[in-house]
Amino acid sequence: MRALISSILAFLVVWTAFGLIFNDFDEGILIFTIAGIITGYNIGKKQKDKF
Repeated sequence: MRALISSILAFLVVWTAFGLIFNDFDEGILIFTIAGIITGYNIGKKQKDKF
C-alpha cells in the first residue's frame, strides 16, 4: 500500500513540476494516470496472491 501511495505522490510532484514549467496543467492526464497506477497495483496484487 505504501508503494501505491508513494507512486501517486511522485506522479503528482512530476505533473505539478511539468505544469509549472510548461504552463499546461492537463487534468485528463492526471486522472487517467492515477487510474492506471491504481489498476496496475490491483492487478499485481491479485497475481501475487495467486502464486
